[in-house]
Amino acid sequence: MLFGELIEHARLAENVEYGGQLRVQKIIQRLRVEDEDTWTHAQRALKQTTPACAPNLSAPKPDLYIALPITNGSPQKGFHQDNYVTNFTHSALTALEKRGLNPCPIVSLHSKNQVAEKHLVCFPCAVVEIKHHRVNGAEEEKCYCQAANAAVASLVLLNKLSLYSVTPGSFENIRPVVAFTFIGFRARVWIAYITGKYKDLNDSTRPETCSYEMQCIWEGDIRCDLDTVQLCCIIENLHFWILKHFRPGVSSCLDRWNYLDIKAIQKAQKVEERERENLTETAEDETIAEEDLGKLNTQEETGSEEETGNEEETDSGEEFNIEKESDNEEEDPEVEPPSSSRGRYNLVVPEHRVLGANYRTGRGHIRSKLQEIVLLSLLRAAIDKFAHVVII
Repeated sequence: MLFGELIEHARLAENVEYGGQLRVQKIIQRLRVEDEDTWTHAQRALKQTTPACAPNLSAPKPDLYIALPITNGSPQKGFHQDNYVTNFTHSALTALEKRGLNPCPIVSLHSKNQVAEKHLVCFPCAVVEIKHHRVNGAEEEKCYCQAANAAVASLVLLNKLSLYSVTPGSFENIRPVVAFTFIGFRARVWIAYITGKYKDLNDSTRPETCSYEMQCIWEGDIRCDLDTVQLCCIIENLHFWILKHFRPGVSSCLDRWNYLDIKAIQKAQKVEERERENLTETAEDETIAEEDLGKLNTQEETGSEEETGNEEETDSGEEFNIEKESDNEEEDPEVEPPSSSRGRYNLVVPEHRVLGANYRTGRGHIRSKLQEIVLLSLLRAAIDKFAHVVII
């Protein structure tokens, strides 16, 4: 059996015969060879990258396929903490799937139902389709189409995986998928790859549409010894390519996804810290504003008390001003002498005495312009009050 050694190696790597924990060296050399699984999850991803006018294809169900295993996690000790081990754990891939990655072609990893052990595979890289040697031409063509359908579904997953690892719009560095077809004894080896990317402006639900191509690179008859040896060499080289090139490349792309996830988390944390600082500054500003308002209210109350005191001082100082004017009758030419014996005096006060910087009342000293203006208005009110005793 051509794939017998490969399947046996996969079973041993899965530790079916030997219980216990696998060493890191065994973990990174593992691969899975499975059969008869319907790729429902990959079909949904394929519909998002194909034109709307393309025919609806059934979900791929290859006879055999090779994929990378998903581990359930291991103790975070030693080399088990390295990325090439932790990137393929169920928890890590589930977290990335929530962000848009499609690692498993069969089911969604974060579904409510528990994923079966058989379905814990990711990123298939080779598919095999087998038909009986007595099939007609239509069935033979169908075999090639089935292989192409499964290969393209695998490319869709790899294209999404390479989203942050290649230049936007480029496709040359996305790894290909190998397909094997067997029509009886006649075997063919195919290479499937992406040939182009473009945006469909008429369909916003498909942000990017890809075109694919599959070419035959080898053809032979396994009844011929030389062809059998060549096919065995191709399978061995495929095994080496998966472990030494394909798996490290996938791990590198997963590192990029995880790195951007960390950057997004750090950016969110910075935004949250900035908002917290803004809230703190706003609270401090409000506190300062409240303190200023309190001081202002205190000053207004103090000013009203001073104005009340000034009114009293003005009332008590009227007699003082009258006496002062009577003593200085000779110095002030505007004050007229009394015309009767009742001793009535002119209450007109020179304005420069009110607005003067050194003007003093009976007990207080006016320092601000506002208090001077208030005092002037009070004096004028007093003049109006005693106008009936003014002698002209």
